Amino acid sequence: NPYLWPEGEGMDNPTGVAMYKLAGERGLPVGVMAFKGLKPLAASLRNLAAASPATPLVLDHWGFVRADPAAPPGGQAIDEEAFALLLSLAEELPQLYVKISALFRVSGEGAPYDDLKPRFDRLAEKLTPARLMVGSDFPYVATADGGYDAALGAVRKWAAELGPEGEARVLGGTAAELFKM
Repeated sequence: NPYLWPEGEGMDNPTGVAMYKLAGERGLPVGVMAFKGLKPLAASLRNLAAASPATPLVLDHWGFVRADPAAPPGGQAIDEEAFALLLSLAEELPQLYVKISALFRVSGEGAPYDDLKPRFDRLAEKLTPARLMVGSDFPYVATADGGYDAALGAVRKWAAELGPEGEARVLGGTAAELFKM
């Protein structure tokens, strides 16, 4: 959690860098939950990635690219600057993975999440399916608009357009490989 660091310090302080490197040395990915948005964390993410290029870095919930990431789910617009930053990080950091999760938190429309489809396509283009993975945000998704079925159904539909191999990667292959399952 990037918000548990001492005030005025980022995840890329000496302790954070040491932990990040150790995770990579042990073959463990590091997940980041950008609850307050991606933009404030970009410099720290870049610094960590530079300090240990072999450490996989996973951004949960599409990197929280909503206009107001801390607001309750629903009715949120995407922060276009944050989404552009996510695409830029995808190009800059070959160890970056994105979890396609918590659609109800990211979508401005709710189920069936059609507003997120073009963004999924852009991420699949930049990251390839080998760096995308479905996630649930369980148990919170269970009470969201459409529940787990709507969220997983949307990702399944989008991933099917990537062909059998791409679909298999997004729907479990990437996660299985990354987490050594």
